Amino acid sequence: MTPQVTADGRRYIVRQIRPDDREHLVAGIGKMSPATRYQRFHNARSEFSPEELNFLVSCDGQNHIAYVAMALNYKNEEGEGVAVTRFYRDPNNSEWGEVAVVVIDAWQNVGIGSVLLATLADHCRRTGVKGWRATIIGDNERAVHLFGKVGTIVLREWEERSLILHVELS
Repeated sequence: MTPQVTADGRRYIVRQIRPDDREHLVAGIGKMSPATRYQRFHNARSEFSPEELNFLVSCDGQNHIAYVAMALNYKNEEGEGVAVTRFYRDPNNSEWGEVAVVVIDAWQNVGIGSVLLATLADHCRRTGVKGWRATIIGDNERAVHLFGKVGTIVLREWEERSLILHVELS
């Protein structure tokens, strides 16, 4: 794994999620502001159940794919988890699925979300995925911009307060 460097000089790696990342998911949700948690989960969620954690770290690389960004210390050792992106294949249309991404507040706006989504998009393309659906809070223009960087937004659908983006992978 090649270390990446953020726009402000911090170093991190991107790798597939592993079962031992449970602790990073638990810590990460605590490092998100209420606004970030609301934008990602569409509610005031502040923790995961043990069953949810088991599911979130159990990926098969085909139908459930997830990548994490891990901060690196001065010895190039992994530190805290700072972001995660994941994809769930649609059981009714194997060429499409749901996607999400979240970055803890202290690491936002430095390029990690773009790198994570590009990595996930590459993996998805290799497994036959043609597009994603991303459900975002309607006023989250940063997310719209981010998804537009990895593909073409071909449809926007409103569902109550959420915007569902249909993104064809380029």
